Amino acid sequence: MSNERVEISGELLGTTDKAVNVLIVLADGTESKEWLPRSQIADQAKNGNNVTMTIPEWLAVDRGIA
Repeated sequence: MSNERVEISGELLGTTDKAVNVLIVLADGTESKEWLPRSQIADQAKNGNNVTMTIPEWLAVDRGIA
């Protein structure tokens, strides 16, 4: 398993104690709503409803957002 990390950006839709729900616009222009576990988020910056976070590459590939 790779230890590489990727940065993703999107609109924050909701949060729980254990996860964040993010609307991500993919490279092909489609949108993906994803629940991402807080335990896998290395860094997170929020500006209003916009959020940028760093997650493991394997998680981004698994969710189809890489």
